Amino acid sequence: MADRYLKGEGLSLGNIRACVPVDVAAYDIPKHLKDRGTEPSSKFKQVFSESDELHRELSPVTYITKHKYIPPFLILYVADSKSTKPQSEWFAAKLNEVGVPARVVPAEGKTHGTINSGLGLADDKPTQTLWEFLDGVLKK
Repeated sequence: MADRYLKGEGLSLGNIRACVPVDVAAYDIPKHLKDRGTEPSSKFKQVFSESDELHRELSPVTYITKHKYIPPFLILYVADSKSTKPQSEWFAAKLNEVGVPARVVPAEGKTHGTINSGLGLADDKPTQTLWEFLDGVLKK
């Protein structure tokens, strides 16, 4: 949540009412790499580089601080994922520690592809949870 990108557009974090990340395992890239205990794949290096400094900059956890507006989060992840589940729960706890509302919702029976492709479909449980979350946030 590097607000410099928003500032570049004449906006602030206050313009964002909610955040809904979907099946993310990179809330803290250095932690993710350490927890995996293996060398990053070439695809991972292509997406996130090999720079420790850039890894910290790209990690949303870097920007969690008290007394800074951060919108409420609904964190959706694939229930059976060994990487996104712990990162999602850990990240939500970090947000909660500074008073940011964060709810973690496992998407049962989904894969990384189907959690994304199903969003917006009327009978999709993550979508129903998303609409309820946004309804509550936007009514405040």
